[in-house]
Amino acid sequence: MPNLCVFYLACALRVAYTLGNDITARKQQSLDRDRGWPWLRAKNLATFGCVGPAWIPKSELPPIETIRLRGRVNDVIRQDASLADLLWKPAEALSEIS
Repeated sequence: MPNLCVFYLACALRVAYTLGNDITARKQQSLDRDRGWPWLRAKNLATFGCVGPAWIPKSELPPIETIRLRGRVNDVIRQDASLADLLWKPAEALSEIS
């Protein structure tokens, strides 16, 4: 039952969203993989945890499953996906880390 309570709280308390960009230095990751710690330096450089800059209230967004995100590099779309395709919905992810 505790998991159900945490999931309920995650759904009830979620009030806003923001975007984050999870960046990996692939060259560094390849160099460190043989040492057994491929994520330590490859994900911990100064500008690699970009978040925000704004929080959008949940009440101002359409249902999460109807939103598409597009990632562009020099105005060329590199990623295009629906949030309906997320492996873990926001409430599930929040519940897991709570």
